[in-house]
Amino acid sequence: MKQSRLLKTALIGTNRLKSEFGDTPHAKMHALWSDLEAQPDPADALLKAAALEHAAWHAGVKSKKVTKPEPCQAENQPYVPQGAAVAAVDLMQSAYKSFIAEWVDVAQRNGLLAPPRLLPALLSHGDVNPGTRASIAKVVGHRGLWLAAQSNRWQWLSGDASVDDSLWKNGTMMERRLWLTHQMQVAPEKASEAIVHSWPGDSPEAREVYAELAARYPHTEHEVWLQKWAVVDRRQSTRHQAIQALMKIPQSGFRQRSLQRAGDILGSGRKLFSKKHLTCIQPEEFVAEWSTDGLREKPPAGSGPKAFWMLQILGTIPLRDWPALVDNPEPFTMKIDDDWSDLVLKAWRASAVLHPDAELLQPLLHRLSAAKNETLQISSLVALLASVKHSEVADVLEPLKLSQVQKFELLLRCQPPLSAKKHPTLHKAATDWVFNNHPANRPDAIVLAGCCDCSEIAGLLKRISKLDNLSSPVEEFARALEYRNNYLRHFAELHELPGGTSSD
Repeated sequence: MKQSRLLKTALIGTNRLKSEFGDTPHAKMHALWSDLEAQPDPADALLKAAALEHAAWHAGVKSKKVTKPEPCQAENQPYVPQGAAVAAVDLMQSAYKSFIAEWVDVAQRNGLLAPPRLLPALLSHGDVNPGTRASIAKVVGHRGLWLAAQSNRWQWLSGDASVDDSLWKNGTMMERRLWLTHQMQVAPEKASEAIVHSWPGDSPEAREVYAELAARYPHTEHEVWLQKWAVVDRRQSTRHQAIQALMKIPQSGFRQRSLQRAGDILGSGRKLFSKKHLTCIQPEEFVAEWSTDGLREKPPAGSGPKAFWMLQILGTIPLRDWPALVDNPEPFTMKIDDDWSDLVLKAWRASAVLHPDAELLQPLLHRLSAAKNETLQISSLVALLASVKHSEVADVLEPLKLSQVQKFELLLRCQPPLSAKKHPTLHKAATDWVFNNHPANRPDAIVLAGCCDCSEIAGLLKRISKLDNLSSPVEEFARALEYRNNYLRHFAELHELPGGTSSD
């Protein structure tokens, strides 16, 4: 019995074909197979044939010989309390999965390890939540590293990728990525050669991975394929990764041309008591050669072509290059001509998103927070904060001059942990809606409950208990706070932490 025959039968429809399933998949199944043609329901017969074929297929798979691994060495740190471990299992299966990051951080800060039964789930959580990996790595202990060594699945934990060339030729996408990551660090010329031969027949997803790794490990060896294919790829994320990589290669032709184009449209002068200001000179036409660097000529609906070209050109330049470009060590404090202010702000935003740079983010955020265009402001802040460590997002937001509504929106979208002492205005924005009837839904309630300082949980629950009428979101907010309090108290009981573990 050939699998293609069953598949064809299933796709075309059993009522359009006779109940003929071909040869028996195995001699010992002959009697069962022969009975299929006598089945009154063709669909039922097809399912039974598929089940028999599946059993024959798996019975014929030969087992692999593997080398028995060395036993894992003993741990030298204590495990989390039993109650906290049980709470983590429940977290993984609840509506409060976002709280697992806090659970891991608390365990890490107190020098505790996750028990063995939690490790596969925690490591899998790290697979899809890269921002939690650093903390997870510190709570999985020797056994977590031992597990990662048995499989390529969690190589982000150990950092040891196999260098066997067969992985590139015959491996899964994850295994090929591991091989390429290693080669880009130790033999970039070998990595580049492999990509050049593989790119034409690869999937868009694979090409994006190549560009992403090149941005992480830039090298002149990658300039040719990045320029020829990646920077003009149909997938936007691939183009953006390629631009990052090429701008990180100091002598790349792409970088030199990009800086030249930006310099051609930027000008600075002196007005109002010699205070330096920024102005622009728009290009009169689209230069055909620009398209080879990924610039698009046709603007989206609602945008003018010249402004669209300028935004692409200026948005490509990393923030670190702007001081030299405009001959000013503090470009974000410059006065911008009214005609170009909105465009330059958008370019800075695009640049900071394209080339994340947490060190230069604070002065840019202060400039953007004063922008009149609120839509630009919120979208800019959310995108830019992606380059900041999650634990430091509130530190960046707190000093900005934002309205309560804006802070509320940013808390929902960024979900930073708050300290009532360090971030008083943000913490107030997170709790005000409960007591002032600000509109919110149940998912928002869970997010805000996760942001609140854990040392304030008891006080918040007490205030909620005094409210006459509780909306559904407020009830969800209280449940989420109680949920957090439940697992935090297990850590507090063991280590005598007052009122839970502080987020300071």
